[in-house]
Amino acid sequence: MNIAITGANGLVGINLVKQLLNQGHKVKALIHHGADIFDHLKADVMVGDILDEKTVVRLCEGMDVVFHAAARISIGNTPYKELYRTNVEGTKRVFMAAKKQGVKTFIHFSSIHALKPPAKGEPFTEEASLAIDAPFSYEKTKALTQQWLQNQQGNGMKVVILNPTAIFGPDDFKPSLVGEFLINVMKHKLPGIVNGGYNWVDVRDVVKAAISAIEKGEDGHHYILSGTWLSLADMTLLMEKITGKKLKPFTFPMWLAKTGLPFLYLWAKLTKSQPLYTSESLKIVETGNKAITSDRAQKQLGFFPRPIEETLKDTLVWMEEHGYF
Repeated sequence: MNIAITGANGLVGINLVKQLLNQGHKVKALIHHGADIFDHLKADVMVGDILDEKTVVRLCEGMDVVFHAAARISIGNTPYKELYRTNVEGTKRVFMAAKKQGVKTFIHFSSIHALKPPAKGEPFTEEASLAIDAPFSYEKTKALTQQWLQNQQGNGMKVVILNPTAIFGPDDFKPSLVGEFLINVMKHKLPGIVNGGYNWVDVRDVVKAAISAIEKGEDGHHYILSGTWLSLADMTLLMEKITGKKLKPFTFPMWLAKTGLPFLYLWAKLTKSQPLYTSESLKIVETGNKAITSDRAQKQLGFFPRPIEETLKDTLVWMEEHGYF
């Protein structure tokens, strides 16, 4: 098939490009910059912006499938208007271009944060409502985008939405927020580990499910793609086991992390690193649901995530080989 991908040089995008090319598909990849990572890949690379109508129309010309992976991800330091413009308006523009060009299938990478978490102790499934009234801008824009896309069901182009948890894995060139966390731990650039955790999923498993959704995904349906819940402290211990290095910094309670946010911002500035601890990221790891299920994705898309130990090992090996630490 002829397949287009937005955000193609992100963690999801580059893994998607590779898997699709390996399966014999023709791939058109839209990026902002960083075309050098495609030097050894036989993809048709376009440099442009999803907010530019001419660019997205040209991207979608002659395509059978469009994967929309481009997005602004934020943990609290990006203005709402910027997030809305890219995540909501940008998605609408790509979607309308795809529809106009006769694309058969549109697959959108949303987020678990587009869904409102259930009450504590309850399973987190696709029955969860959209987080339209979320207090954080990123969550709200992803929810609004998903709401709009679900309303397009039955318009002649199949729309499938994916809700992954925290994605990480090899080929994390930018790197992603999770990638930044791993690098900072390896380089001893974090002042400490907060007492919290999250659900982590391998990018390769997410991409495999996304490709499966071309044929097996149902129009208007969304699929949660979750992996393994693990605390940040246990993640660090697992990194120590894999690398044989002493890494674990001090683990401090959540109340102390919240109180010390100004100092954590200062620490990030002094170490010239991205502030990974913000009010939003602390809330995320403090309330991370341990019962996120992927039953629908398992039954319909054949989604079965690999052990987190395998993902972490492969990621750290790749990062070391590419000089990230």
